[in-house]
Amino acid sequence: NPPTPPTVTPVNPFKFNTHKVETGEFLSMIIVAYNRAYKEEGLGTVTQSQVLKANPGLNPNRLLVGQKIKIPLPGEIK
Repeated sequence: NPPTPPTVTPVNPFKFNTHKVETGEFLSMIIVAYNRAYKEEGLGTVTQSQVLKANPGLNPNRLLVGQKIKIPLPGEIK
């Protein structure tokens, strides 16, 4: 018999980088920095709305130092 595939599947899996918020950072600055890096790698860019979709409940105006934010790779979140 073929092995049974595992039943644990994450909800809407997507590839992302994790960013740890530093003092004085704003979400817009973080996104600009990642987009610069993504462009250098020949990828597209991500929007703030895509980042917010990747982080349910995230308040872009109240980032906490040490908070971890998922920055999706371009094209991963529509």
